[in-house]
Amino acid sequence: MRDDALQIAAFPLLLAVGVLVIPVVPEYSDDLAAARAMEHSGRWLIGHLVSAVAFAASVQCSTVLQRLSVRPRPWVTLMLAIGAGLHAAGLGADGIGPLATVAAGVPPAMFFRGSSVLVPGVFIAGAVCFGLAQISQTVQLTQEVSSRGWRLVALIAAVTFSVAESIPSGWGLYVVALAALVLYLPPAFSVWRSETRGAGEATLG
Repeated sequence: MRDDALQIAAFPLLLAVGVLVIPVVPEYSDDLAAARAMEHSGRWLIGHLVSAVAFAASVQCSTVLQRLSVRPRPWVTLMLAIGAGLHAAGLGADGIGPLATVAAGVPPAMFFRGSSVLVPGVFIAGAVCFGLAQISQTVQLTQEVSSRGWRLVALIAAVTFSVAESIPSGWGLYVVALAALVLYLPPAFSVWRSETRGAGEATLG
């Protein structure tokens, strides 16, 4: 299909946009710093929603990659979808919750204190499911791509993505976004190139 490349690239590009829009919270355990960051309410909400949409797009990205794979693993997409759903739920709560708290006349720091276990727990569960599925998918794809250089880079990027999610700082999100770009843009470009050359069925490389 002619839009396979776009469906692969949508996830990392949307994630990068979302991360860049969200005001940085240097330390997640600092409720006051988080409250100051969400004073930029428009950026806070839009950044979280775009990031949530990015994880929704990751499911279609995985679906396309599995369809193009020589040996598809449907369970990978299912596990990744569970992780993506948990990410989207956490991002939605984190993006809307503080603003709703302020609208009710309560300091936003109260939301962060009250959700200090629940929301991070959702993110952790999502990170585990998504990370394991993504690493498995990367191992699968690197066995089918001819470029040895990309194989190593892709594996490093997949592991870095998962590790960076555990960094308790907004700066870790930049590492996550960069890892996603490194991991998914090369196969998206490879598919786009095969499509534009009229090679018939799109290929990963």
